[in-house]
Amino acid sequence: MKRILTQGTGGMEGYHGTMGTVTNMSDSYGTRLFVGDLVSAIHLSSTKDDYSIEYVCEENTSVVNQQYIMGLASLWNSDNYAQWNINYNYDYWDKLIEITDGWVVHKVKHYADVVENELWGFLYAQTINDFFLVKHGDESLIINDLREALDKYNEF
Repeated sequence: MKRILTQGTGGMEGYHGTMGTVTNMSDSYGTRLFVGDLVSAIHLSSTKDDYSIEYVCEENTSVVNQQYIMGLASLWNSDNYAQWNINYNYDYWDKLIEITDGWVVHKVKHYADVVENELWGFLYAQTINDFFLVKHGDESLIINDLREALDKYNEF
């Protein structure tokens, strides 16, 4: 069994990552982020009540192949984060605010504490049977059955 982030009718059609997958990202305070963690995101120009709660996600498609914070995907993602070179043990705050365009992210819930069907935005956690990812060119299929996955792989 695995826990995933999904949307819509559920299942693999709206797959946004396997919960617990480690990322190379941390929040604004240096806390490591995992796929399925919940973070609060607020811009420095916002009021104290103007924040959002978002999931840390992951996608491996022809369009997106990275981990990211939902709602901040173009800015706070694994590709950008790898280039930031932030030292959390030193005076990093000014550099971080500049890099993140004024966004502050704080981990508020660990993925293991997220309950089944916990909905934030349009994403929620769901437990499913183990699955297999079959990729060919731009096509990615997530299949629950090993025999079906092998048959599809052999078709490619």
